[in-house]
Amino acid sequence: MAVYPLGSDEAFVQVDKLRRDDRVQMIAEADYRKGSTAVLWIMRRLKERAKSIIEEKNRIYQLPGGTPRYL
Repeated sequence: MAVYPLGSDEAFVQVDKLRRDDRVQMIAEADYRKGSTAVLWIMRRLKERAKSIIEEKNRIYQLPGGTPRYL
């Protein structure tokens, strides 16, 4: 994610170029108040990542147990 200052056309052009070049997935104003685009996007990505970590851990715990290798 690339952020730019509110109202800065020059900064917006720079971050938009990053997006068009596939160097970032998202651009937003540098506003981190609850409900802002930046916060919504960041929180969504964090929740998705946390969910994938939990799913992977749960998958591992579902594998059948076995004899420890040291026995």
